[in-house]
Amino acid sequence: MSVDYNVAIDQANWPTVAMVNECLSKYAPPLRLTGGAPDRPLADVENTLGLAIEFEGKKFELEASIVQLSPTQSYAYRPDTGSETDEIAGVKLPKGVTVYNAGDFKPADINADLASIGADDVHFKDGDYVLSLSFRSDARERRAGSMLLGAMIKCFDGYGFELQAGSHGRDAFADELIKAAKKKSLWK
Repeated sequence: MSVDYNVAIDQANWPTVAMVNECLSKYAPPLRLTGGAPDRPLADVENTLGLAIEFEGKKFELEASIVQLSPTQSYAYRPDTGSETDEIAGVKLPKGVTVYNAGDFKPADINADLASIGADDVHFKDGDYVLSLSFRSDARERRAGSMLLGAMIKCFDGYGFELQAGSHGRDAFADELIKAAKKKSLWK
């Protein structure tokens, strides 16, 4: 199981790798991006799993996706309710297990998702970007990712959100992410 945190940023404010690293040096100094040409937009960084970073002297990748919103590109996809099944090839699945066919997912509407958690005064449009980070149980990844998201919200006028708990916001949300990530005692 994972938790996804997102930051949506207006197309005009979308940064280059160098801009992100400059921002990180201000808000999250033990963190920096290690992949991509400094003058290239963050969305153009080549990767395998996500974003290559160095955090507290260790190099690894954060599980990430970067999407530029368009009529054919959504920031997320959701199961199409009513298409779930509890069996595969005639074999009954254990109670509580549900599967969906690959074609049973529909694009999520970022503005509808934001409104569902109380952020109905924020709107994003085609051309804007969404960086999504998926966290599992690794505390180091969660700390680094929280610092990255918080810094991007602050430096590039982003809007951060996490749909499972319904947390969201701009500066205060960013400050909360960064402050919690810097407290190592919270992550043991």
